[in-house]
Amino acid sequence: MRQGKAEAKAKKEAKKLLAKAKKEAERKARERAKREAEEAKEAKKAEAKARKEAEREVKERAKREAEEAKEAKKAEAKTKKEAEPHIEPEIYGENIRLVISPSAGFEQVAQFKEQMEGVESVSIVMTGGSADEGSIIVISVQKSLELVHILGEMPMVEDVHAKGKTITVMLRAPSIKEENKLV
Repeated sequence: MRQGKAEAKAKKEAKKLLAKAKKEAERKARERAKREAEEAKEAKKAEAKARKEAEREVKERAKREAEEAKEAKKAEAKTKKEAEPHIEPEIYGENIRLVISPSAGFEQVAQFKEQMEGVESVSIVMTGGSADEGSIIVISVQKSLELVHILGEMPMVEDVHAKGKTITVMLRAPSIKEENKLV
């Protein structure tokens, strides 16, 4: 009987140890699952943080590129404006020569002169010409204006070039309808 009691006691101890080992394994499994869940949660947070950081960097880069493009456009406009002569009386003097190519006919030059008389702050000082240069209209500019641009916008003007106090103007060849009106 003693052996039966000892066996029963050993079985009981084995069951206790087995239950204890099972509880310990379950506790460790819960801790591991909890730790893995926390790591997954941290990984998601890190991923979200990285995504936000990447989005912020993209926005900053886009903003920076937009500002650089804006500055480049300003610089281009400034360069273009500097390249296009800006006729200012205090810089160039009051009188500016408009040289119209010899290929322009008398009637075309007369029409061009009429259009020039309509330009604000411009008055015609004299008209003349030479066989080599063509017709010449000397104008006086009372205030600062972008004369080359104004001339280029006129419908009958094909091309405009400025050099110092002289602006060379190439008039468009008149169409057949316009020629018939001139005759």
